[in-house]
Amino acid sequence: MNRVSIAARAGAFRTCKRPLRVQVSFAGAAGQLETLEGTVQYARGDALLTGVEGELWPVPRERFFATYAPLAPTRHGENGSYVKVSEQVWAWRADAPTDLALAGARGTLHVASGDFIVESDSGEVWVVAASIFAKTYEAEA
Repeated sequence: MNRVSIAARAGAFRTCKRPLRVQVSFAGAAGQLETLEGTVQYARGDALLTGVEGELWPVPRERFFATYAPLAPTRHGENGSYVKVSEQVWAWRADAPTDLALAGARGTLHVASGDFIVESDSGEVWVVAASIFAKTYEAEA
């Protein structure tokens, strides 16, 4: 997939993730994780999240601490329950299968037709399966 801002695509819309609880553990060593969309590399200290359908995905440590907050009794930086801090993002529903290379050679995500490609204002991109998007993101305005 050509790296074009999601905001520039016809049909893109603003949305935000619902404040749902996710389980988080922090990687003790670098490794790789099998997500629903492909294998993603992570570094020591990155957050490894488990979502609403048991799906797994890594988030770089710096990005995680900027966009997630702990839920009591979990303390900042401890394994436990966290919630996404409200953040407006761009989303676009893919109309055909494609591949999406992650920044930093972290991996390639395989996008199925109907999946959503999401982009933060800082330019980070990720893929959300259609069924999970419906459960975890606010409806299009």
